[in-house]
Amino acid sequence: MPDKVKLARLVLKVFGFLGLLTAAAVLFLMIYSQSVAGSEPALKHLSGVDFIISRGLLILIVGLVLSLVSLFTASGLARQKKWAWVTGLLMGVILLPLIPLGTIFGLKMIFCLTSHDSRVWLQLAKPEVIKKTAAEPEPTSENEPDQQDL
Repeated sequence: MPDKVKLARLVLKVFGFLGLLTAAAVLFLMIYSQSVAGSEPALKHLSGVDFIISRGLLILIVGLVLSLVSLFTASGLARQKKWAWVTGLLMGVILLPLIPLGTIFGLKMIFCLTSHDSRVWLQLAKPEVIKKTAAEPEPTSENEPDQQDL
């Protein structure tokens, strides 16, 4: 496995595990705020519990989906699946707006996955065959026949 694919897999794993950690923290915050606020609707509204629960549920679902897709993509890259290259690029694009670290890691992941080594390893591009032979001299003005000699 090329080093660039290893780095992309590492970024995907870290993003996936941080997403799971974020989802767990949001779930804890939702449960804690619901239990502290009690059953009074006015108190829930004033303390912001209704906002935390409505937005927290959205963050929880999006975080879980993105983290699971990220972990699944990392395992797909290890097994040289072509779909993992596409989802890896999508995850890199999703990371871009998360300034500053998400932008750095997203760009690095996009550059790593679009490199020639990564595409060859994932069988998306054909390897370049470079023929170097010592028997063929490089053309110079001395080796070329003169037009007058012909």
